[in-house]
Amino acid sequence: MAMIWDVDLRHRFPGSTHSFELDMQFRSNRRRLVLFGPSGAGKSLALKMIAGLMTPSAGHVRLDGDALFDSIQGVNLSPQRRGLGYVFQHYALFPHLTVSQNIAFGLHRGLVNPRRSVHLDTVSRWIKVLHLENVANQYPEELSGGQRQRTALARVLVTEPRALLLDEPFAALDRPLRRRLREELNELLSRLDIPLLLITHDEDDVLTLADAVIRVDGGRAGEEFDPANLSA
Repeated sequence: MAMIWDVDLRHRFPGSTHSFELDMQFRSNRRRLVLFGPSGAGKSLALKMIAGLMTPSAGHVRLDGDALFDSIQGVNLSPQRRGLGYVFQHYALFPHLTVSQNIAFGLHRGLVNPRRSVHLDTVSRWIKVLHLENVANQYPEELSGGQRQRTALARVLVTEPRALLLDEPFAALDRPLRRRLREELNELLSRLDIPLLLITHDEDDVLTLADAVIRVDGGRAGEEFDPANLSA
């Protein structure tokens, strides 16, 4: 039986004073998997390699048995062909596009900006699902942190990705907002039933969202364990 997540990443990053070596392997059949560890542990580097934004020197990335990257077989699918929804830590919204246009951008190929008057059923659906109706025609600088996050999430969900990759999704938010948006994301994921790979250093993210946890430190991954054992 193919694993949902089958990851082997090896890469050396040279530095002026010291180098960093990523040597990370993990396999899991849990639909909500969290990579947990301190800043600088290699979590974001691993997520970028899984998404296809960076290329490891060796290893493989498989999702449900499909090879997205395999150094031996010569497979290295582009980020677009991997079909993964990647939400950056700081959301990476386009400042010159409205909420609707930012979401619609996910459906456009190339560098063509969607028209401000764009109205697509799929865009409207995600605006409604993520409660963005009142800000659909506003620009990112006019939004709250939670609205920016929901816009970024809608932009990837509109493409119907086969899995979600979230990079510290609540790090830029204050504590009360983080708590509320965790619950919103938890409820949304329960309805979508889409595989999730989330990286965080926040224990509350783990306890709310994880089916399983893998601790990451020094570019290496530990054994999978239950979120209830996080403090063990």
